[in-house]
Amino acid sequence: MYSPLLSTDSAPEQTISLTYCHVIVRKERWVLTEENMPEATNHRDATDLLKLILLAFVARAGKNALVVANLGCRWDVENPSFGVDPDIALIEPVPPNAPPLSSLLTWKEGCVPPRFAVEIVSATNPNKDYLAAPAKYAALGVGELVIFDPELFGPAGADGPHVLQVWRRKGKGHFARVYAGVGPVWSAELNAWLIHCEGKLRIADDFEGKVLWPTEAEAEAAARKREAAGRKREAEARANAEDALRQSIEDMCDLCGVHLTTARREHIQALDTPGLNQLRAHIKAHRNWPE
Repeated sequence: MYSPLLSTDSAPEQTISLTYCHVIVRKERWVLTEENMPEATNHRDATDLLKLILLAFVARAGKNALVVANLGCRWDVENPSFGVDPDIALIEPVPPNAPPLSSLLTWKEGCVPPRFAVEIVSATNPNKDYLAAPAKYAALGVGELVIFDPELFGPAGADGPHVLQVWRRKGKGHFARVYAGVGPVWSAELNAWLIHCEGKLRIADDFEGKVLWPTEAEAEAAARKREAAGRKREAEARANAEDALRQSIEDMCDLCGVHLTTARREHIQALDTPGLNQLRAHIKAHRNWPE
């Protein structure tokens, strides 16, 4: 649906043609400072959840990958101050001697750009993610960039704002926006669906979002729930089997002429499965109530 390509040549100033506007890239604005900008709680919650989801995915899949939040990623050895700090990034393989990792320097041996990165749009500076981020991530060499704007803080116009945008590498030096809309949208890097769910970005195996990727805590809770449900089913099956066995004993007593007093009925109800089997075997063999 979207076909424009974003060029990342090394000229100091260039025009990038996008579907929603034309952006003048001034690389002096690409300097990444060490200042930490304050985050709204909803922004932080969405970031934290996505990081936990990807951490669980890496562990579950046994991947040699690193999940980071707000890590400075730098790509130009001649201009090491240029950089971008994605809200979430998946780096594969793990850079040498990491973690810990204070900055990703992609010109160093073994340090590759993130496969997958996410920017969650904030109310304080939405233009950063809509207008500046694609060029920076194209220069970084990211495989796939997701711009997530659940509250539609982005600039209004003929083409936006959008809940989800996906930018994907289309060969060396080019980045294409392949999707803009409300989602769900397919992530080629994760081989899964990206879904907007109550202000959060979730990942799922299916378009409908019925099989969400869980965090470690969610997976453990689901396992406990399955175990509890299994125990409940086993208990119900055992209770049903014992009820059927008690009924067969009463039927056998009636058939054998064994009188069932209130005390004997209470005794039958109190027995567990081994006791019931033993009582039934005795009545069947001796046609009387055991003394």
